[in-house]
Amino acid sequence: MPFIEVNHLTKGYQLGHITSLKENVFNTFRRLVRKPVQQRENFKALDDVDFTIEEGEVVGIIGHNGAGKSTLLKHLANISKPTKGKVIVRGSIAPLIEVGTGVNPKTTDANLLYPLE
Repeated sequence: MPFIEVNHLTKGYQLGHITSLKENVFNTFRRLVRKPVQQRENFKALDDVDFTIEEGEVVGIIGHNGAGKSTLLKHLANISKPTKGKVIVRGSIAPLIEVGTGVNPKTTDANLLYPLE
């Protein structure tokens, strides 16, 4: 049985500016009279991610800036909830999210995941 199981994990965010009270009232009125309301753009930080990690395995998560490394770890730590899919962690883990390592000045973050025994 896998220690960590990720099934069809998708996390989406709505991009755009924060709407003002005036815009909220205006958009509510437009919805009531069945007129179109401008929708904010959706962005998928993670899109249909699947993997398993067995107990004792060592795994590294690498990728360019904006690839979803920190978002994935936030889901593994149950800090964030998925838009779709599910994450199952059997046991306890301690993710160290966005810890600056100082090894390479071009590296913006290092994401680490430690099992708690």
